[in-house]
Amino acid sequence: MISRLEKWDRIFIIAFLVLIGLHLAMFLSLRILPFVDLPNHLAAATIVKNYDDSQNDFEQFFESDPNLRPNTFHLFLCSLDIFPSVEFGNKVFYALYIILLPLSVLFLIRKAGGDPWLSLLSFLMLYNYNVLWGFVGFTMALPLIFFMLGFMLDLFNKFSLKTVLILGLMFPALFFVHGIAALFALLAFAVLTFLNCGKSLQKISLSALAILPYLALHIGWYSIRSEGYGFSQITSYLSKYYSAQYLAEFANRFNVILFDNYYVFEGVNGDITALLFALALMTPFLWQIFSARQAFLDQMKDRRMRTVFFFSAIALSCAFILPKDVLYDPTLLYQRIAVFFMISVLVLGSHWRLVRKKMPLKIAIILICLTHFGLWTEYFNGFQKENESFTAGVLRQDGYAQPMAYLPADPFYRGLPSYIHFQNYRIVWNQGIASTSLIDYVFGAVKRKAPKEILPPHTPWISRMGYTGQYDEMNYLLIRGNPGVQLKRHLLHSKGFELLKLEGEWALLGKPHQNQ
Repeated sequence: MISRLEKWDRIFIIAFLVLIGLHLAMFLSLRILPFVDLPNHLAAATIVKNYDDSQNDFEQFFESDPNLRPNTFHLFLCSLDIFPSVEFGNKVFYALYIILLPLSVLFLIRKAGGDPWLSLLSFLMLYNYNVLWGFVGFTMALPLIFFMLGFMLDLFNKFSLKTVLILGLMFPALFFVHGIAALFALLAFAVLTFLNCGKSLQKISLSALAILPYLALHIGWYSIRSEGYGFSQITSYLSKYYSAQYLAEFANRFNVILFDNYYVFEGVNGDITALLFALALMTPFLWQIFSARQAFLDQMKDRRMRTVFFFSAIALSCAFILPKDVLYDPTLLYQRIAVFFMISVLVLGSHWRLVRKKMPLKIAIILICLTHFGLWTEYFNGFQKENESFTAGVLRQDGYAQPMAYLPADPFYRGLPSYIHFQNYRIVWNQGIASTSLIDYVFGAVKRKAPKEILPPHTPWISRMGYTGQYDEMNYLLIRGNPGVQLKRHLLHSKGFELLKLEGEWALLGKPHQNQ
């Protein structure tokens, strides 16, 4: 006869698989995604995939340089010829992520000796800050780093050359997934190795073997790269940042538990939703701290749990110390680390005995995960409905080889600037030419070939920075939202643009007499 415990173990497996299935089914049904930087990455993969195609003019405007460099996993996966399109490859990429993130947390919790039921709460972090901002490399780095942390627990608990070898293979893989994530993992590994093996020089030396392949790869890339910044420039940037900007925006770092799930709603409702999901994820840890402190302290005598605690401290420290932006690419940095802190807190609470004993808590966990799924389904479906009119037809026009610029007058969806790079879909869907910031990214695999006079740099924050006439000489101009009466008059009357298409929030302007 099946015991009650075995029954609930089976229900856990069913719940875990059903949640993965629900998220996969929902996500794979989406036509277009609200992830901020994703259109850049899709365009880069399209250019690499179709660079030698005579049906487009990519060679006239772009240079493809996919040699040894970090952050290229998404690029190469999506551009594989086995996939019918780049967007199909992108669906495969995110499907892998949806499967691997909860699996990696389950793996980590099992390695820490915790209750697998708590791994269901990892679904609450599925659409975290990195995902919503379209940081594709950092997104896939998350499950990889959690798998690596699980192997680190093995290594520090019982030293094994086999585990060193596994980590020695995973570090170089992480380099190609995302370079900054690899540096974070390297920092965590170095600190955790010192804290766990500081009394044994032999163990430290043998553990160092795990990072040698990565160091060789990183140094090799750094020595042959033709772009980037030197040490003096980096130190100068950091000095100016910490002296002039750090304290001014320091208070924002206390939102570390709100960075994820905030955008499901806009404004105060987003804050409340993010806080509730964060509390659900942190409750097992908080309950033990305040109601079963001695039992928790006893658990911390286990080297594996201490290692997870140290990892959480490293993540939290990075969230409070790292700069806001990367020197060579002004994109958000310290906010990306929040998910590491939240998941490690979940693992620290995974020894919560009440979950094992109380069936209502297990039911509550399932219901919380289903509520989370329902809210994000509504979020994504709302974006689909808002963009029903945004199709390849909006971007298609005779003379499509002529470059097109983009004015995102209204770039926001529920507070997230989801639309700032949507001109890239002219590249993805039509294999046309569009101004795109991806070609001016320092370490990108696709570079600028056309001069800036012909293909002006894309200004994504036009709604904040104002229009300075940088696109006046373009033949095509895509606009989302209402640019205002004054700018309309300037474009339509002073600069000779005509309205070619109007679909919902999208307007395509052109100078037909110049495109014949």
